[in-house]
Amino acid sequence: MKVGKHIIKFIPKKEAILEKEPEINEIENSNNFMLNIKEQAQDGNRRPWITIALINLPTSIFDISITCEKRKWDRDDAKIIIDNKIHKHETLKWGKNWFWQGRELKGDTLISRFYFNLKESNHYIELWADRMPTLNDIWMHLRIKKEGDKIIPKTSDDIIQQINELYVEVGNEIEFKEIPVPVKNFIKYDKEIEIASKEFDIDPIILKTTIAQESSFGKRIDHDERYIGESGLMGLEKKMSIAQLKNLGYDFDYSDIGDVIRASAAYYKWLKSIKVDNFKDNANPLKLYVQYRSDIKAKHVTKIGIKQFLFYYFYYKE
Repeated sequence: MKVGKHIIKFIPKKEAILEKEPEINEIENSNNFMLNIKEQAQDGNRRPWITIALINLPTSIFDISITCEKRKWDRDDAKIIIDNKIHKHETLKWGKNWFWQGRELKGDTLISRFYFNLKESNHYIELWADRMPTLNDIWMHLRIKKEGDKIIPKTSDDIIQQINELYVEVGNEIEFKEIPVPVKNFIKYDKEIEIASKEFDIDPIILKTTIAQESSFGKRIDHDERYIGESGLMGLEKKMSIAQLKNLGYDFDYSDIGDVIRASAAYYKWLKSIKVDNFKDNANPLKLYVQYRSDIKAKHVTKIGIKQFLFYYFYYKE
C-alpha cells in the first residue's frame, strides 16, 4: 500500500460477527518488529489457526515462539505454511509437517528461527493448530525500504566475490564448479550457539556454519560418540582439537551437545589469537576454518569443503 489514507471494510456473510476492533500500529523499527500475540488455539483437530499477511513487504528473518503440551491420549501440534508451502521439521522422525510438537516439547516453549529472504511482494505465513498450542510472539526483520534506499538481493556471484577477497590474503584464486545449495532454515541449536558465542566472543554464524559443513546440519552424527570425531556435529578431533583444549585447561563434557558447541567456540577463540603470516586478519573465517579443521596453517585452502563452508557463512551472514 502507498502512504496515505486507506479504508478497511468488513463485509459479513450471513450472521458473521466482528468480535474485536482492529488495531493499527506504526512500525518504528522494521529490523526489530515484535508481535506479542499470546493466543491459545481453541481445542480442535488440524485446522487453520492464525494467518499473517505481508502486503508488498520483504522479510529475511522471523522468529516464532510456540508452546505445546503433551496431553492425555493426544498432544498439541502446530504447523507453519509459508506462501502455500509447508515448512517441514528436518530432524523429527514422525509427523515432520508439524513443526512444533507436544510429544517433543511436553509443555516447553520452542522459539524457531526461519531464514527465507522473501522479496518485496505479498506473502502469507499460516499457522495451523492441532489441539491447543499457544502462540506467544513473532519477531520479524522486515527489511522495509527507507526513502532512497535500495534492497539488493544477495546473489551467488556476490558471495563468491566475498570469498575471493578472503583468498587474496593468502595469494590464492578459487573457482566454484558447483554452487552449494544452502540449507535455508536451521534453528535446532540456536540457543546453545548463542550461549557459546557470547561466552567466547565468537561469531555465531561461524558456529552454525561449522555444523552445516561438518555434519550436514546435524543430520549426520556418529552413533557411538555422537558429537565428536569426523562424523560428529562439529568435527572436533580427539588427537587435535580436544587434546589442545585440554592443554589450554578446558574441561568439557563431550556427551553434552551444549558443551560440544562451547568447546568449538573455545577452540575458535584460541585460533583467533594465533598469528599466521599469510593472514592480516586473525578473524578471517578462511583462516579459522582451515586451522580448525586440520591444525595446519593456510594449507589446502582450496578444498571443496572449505569453499562450501565459506559459501554457507556468507549466505547466513547479514
